[in-house]
Amino acid sequence: MDIGSGKGAVVLYASEYPFRAVIGVEASPELHQTALANVARSAERQCCDKVTAVCADALQWPLPAGPTMLYLYNPFPPTVTARFLGQVRESFVTDPRPLRIMARLAPGDQQLEDQTWLTLRACGRTWAIYETS
Repeated sequence: MDIGSGKGAVVLYASEYPFRAVIGVEASPELHQTALANVARSAERQCCDKVTAVCADALQWPLPAGPTMLYLYNPFPPTVTARFLGQVRESFVTDPRPLRIMARLAPGDQQLEDQTWLTLRACGRTWAIYETS
């Protein structure tokens, strides 16, 4: 699930792998329309059967059941990131499952590091991968 999916580039990359489903959530109607066109144009390259682009507020969109990977490329200001991570945690508590977050947040945004229910699995200079413990 790509949060703040823009024109759908990460959705398209992910669709080339055998995920059960790939979902892009974007709040901007203009970017969402471009994402829909890009997903339709790349159908022949998709290995995943369920590729979905959604125009919605990510704070209102429910996380899918089952193992979930979230991709966050600085989608929110820090205050909204905190609310989103709270909702992700609540979803995990309600439905314990493997959950992975690959993120690149704004410089200085340490919010993922503060999530005691997540474990850092890998990191680079500008990104990090966290998983449920």
